Amino acid sequence: MKAFLTKRRAVTLAVLLAAAVTFFFLGMRVESTCSGTWVSPCKVDYALNPFEIVQAGDVLYLSYERDFTIHLYSSSDGCNWSKVDVIFFEEGEHVWRSSACLFTTPDDELGMAWVEKESDTKKKPRSTIFWSRFDGSTWSEPELVLQRDEPCRLVDAIVLENGALLLLWNEFLVYQVKNGDRTFDASGCDVIYRAYVSSEELLVERVIEPEDPRFCSSEGYSFVNDGHHIWCVFEHGPYGEPNKIYRSKSEDGRMWSPPEPIHLPPSVSSEVFLTPQGEIGIIDFEVGQQNLFLFKSSDWEKWSREKLFRTEEGIKGAVIAKGKNGTMWGFVYTRGREENLFFIHSAQESVPEYENKMVVIKILEGLSLSCIVLIVVLIVSWVLKLKREQILSGNSNES
Repeated sequence: MKAFLTKRRAVTLAVLLAAAVTFFFLGMRVESTCSGTWVSPCKVDYALNPFEIVQAGDVLYLSYERDFTIHLYSSSDGCNWSKVDVIFFEEGEHVWRSSACLFTTPDDELGMAWVEKESDTKKKPRSTIFWSRFDGSTWSEPELVLQRDEPCRLVDAIVLENGALLLLWNEFLVYQVKNGDRTFDASGCDVIYRAYVSSEELLVERVIEPEDPRFCSSEGYSFVNDGHHIWCVFEHGPYGEPNKIYRSKSEDGRMWSPPEPIHLPPSVSSEVFLTPQGEIGIIDFEVGQQNLFLFKSSDWEKWSREKLFRTEEGIKGAVIAKGKNGTMWGFVYTRGREENLFFIHSAQESVPEYENKMVVIKILEGLSLSCIVLIVVLIVSWVLKLKREQILSGNSNES
C-alpha cells in the first residue's frame, strides 16, 4: 500500500500553503497602504474637543462642554474656527449646562437643545431642557421644553417638518419600595425616555421598560429619519450581561412601534445616522489603531465596510456629520507623541484609487482562499483514494 503523504504530495501542499500565505499577506500589505476615501486638509486646535458637530447651510458648527457650560464654534472651511456668542449663557450663573445636541431645522438653520441643572441639587426640578435656533447672527429666545425631577443626559434631538421637537435622553430611575407600612424611594438603573414636543402637545414615554429596575443597563443611541420612518435606536439589557440593540419606528414621532432587536456591526460608536446616499451608517475604529471605517447598510442587515481615513498615529476618537451635496466631514483625534485633532472630509478624487486598491485586495483574498480550498480538495481526494485502495487490497486478500 502506498504511503498517504508522498514526497510529491508534500511538495504540492507546501507550495499551495506558501501561495495562500503569500497572497493573504500581500492583500494585508495593499490594505495597509490604502489611505481611504477621505482626506485631511489641516489640523485644528486640540482644545476645541468637539462633542457635537453639524452643518447648517454653508456653516460648520461644533460644541464642547467645559467649566459647567457649553461652548459653540463655527467655521466655513473646517480649518479656521471662531467662537459663537451664545448670548443667553450668562457667566457667573449658578447653573450647570450640559448634554448639548446640535441639529438642523427644516429651514436649514442651527438648532441646539441642552440640559440645565441648578447647582443646588436639593432644588427640584433637577433637570430642565431648553432649545433655541440660530440663523447665523441671531438666537431665538430659549424655549423651555420640559422639566425632570431626576438628573438626565440628553442623547439626541431633531426637529420634524411640522416644527415638533423630538428628544431622546437617559435618566436615573427612582422607584418605590414598600417595607411594611412604609414606602420609600430606591435608586435603580438608567432608563431611556423620548418626548414629542409641539405647541399643541407634550408626549413623554419610556422607550423600554426594564424587567428589573434594580439591575439593568440602557443607553440611547440616536434618531434616524430616513424620509419614510423615524427610527429610535438604543441598547438595553440586564446589568452584567451584554446589552441587545433595539429599534422602534414611527411615522410622525408620536406613535411608536414596539422595540425589536436588531444587529449592528460591532462598533465603538453609539451614533447611528443616515448617510447622504440614504444608507444607515455607523463609524468604527479600534482605539490605538490607525484606520477609521464606515459601516453602511440599506436594510439594517447586510453591512459593507469602507475605509474612510488612515492616520499616522493611534486613533483616540472620531465624529462625522453630513455636509452639502452628498459630502460628509468630521474630526479624528489621535494620540502618539502628542495629541492631535484632524479635520477630515470626503474627497471624490480619492475614490478611484481606493476602489482600484480594493479590487486588488479582493483578488488577492480570492487567490488565497482558492489555494486553501484546493488544499482541502486534494487532501480529501487523497484520503478517498487511500480508502479505495485499502478496500481493493482487502478484497484481493480475501480472494
